[in-house]
Amino acid sequence: RAAGGSCMTSEWTALLTFKASLSDPSHRLSSWHGRACCQWRGIQCHNRTGHVIKLDLRNPQPYGMNQDTRLSLLTGEMPSSIVSLKHLRYLDLSYNDFKQARIPLFMGALRSLRYINFSNTNFQGEIPSRIGNLSQLRCFDISNNDLNTPDLSWLHHLSLLRHLDMSGVDLSSATDWVRWLNMLPALRVVRLSDCRFSRRVEKTLTHSNLTHIEILDLSRNSFNFSVQYNWFWGLTSLKELHLSNSEWSGLIPDALG
Repeated sequence: RAAGGSCMTSEWTALLTFKASLSDPSHRLSSWHGRACCQWRGIQCHNRTGHVIKLDLRNPQPYGMNQDTRLSLLTGEMPSSIVSLKHLRYLDLSYNDFKQARIPLFMGALRSLRYINFSNTNFQGEIPSRIGNLSQLRCFDISNNDLNTPDLSWLHHLSLLRHLDMSGVDLSSATDWVRWLNMLPALRVVRLSDCRFSRRVEKTLTHSNLTHIEILDLSRNSFNFSVQYNWFWGLTSLKELHLSNSEWSGLIPDALG
């Protein structure tokens, strides 16, 4: 590994390129100078190899649109140089402003990623199916962006995924979404609030792989049919089930028991 808290040259260059692409009015990245990049704010390196494994640039003032929140926003774009961080496991860019850019296709090259949080980042457009290349992902949060996808088949490649939050993403044209979820046996948390669901979904699953789900949020959709016969009543590991404001009708089933 590099000495004195330095990361590898290619990773150091990638981080400086990333910094140069961002507007940073509150100087959150003021520590990003010199060669000791493993000591920069928001950076963590592997103790043995010195490779960058964590990039945490979450806005420290995430809630509301007060002056502190606006000043602490990082704004700009994500440069392709980030693919040089080949050992990156953790990436949190939440509550910053990427100016309605698309999630870059090159994200699919960061195959060591285990954690992605792009919530409230002002990304827009279609979710790239290349996210399915990130087979090590445990957590994927892209909530509250102007995103959409007509196809969730890429999900089934994320077999280790434990936490999925796509709340606020337009999934109105996504078909077979329950079937793709059912291919993720490690899931613990699924948040699909306000996803514009409006069509009938599976009444039951012939075989459920979702034996570990503890939190399921389907609130603020427009299902507009009976709540009585639905696939989620078979999820006996649930600790939280959110169904509010989704235009359900009919009797609450005995299966709730």
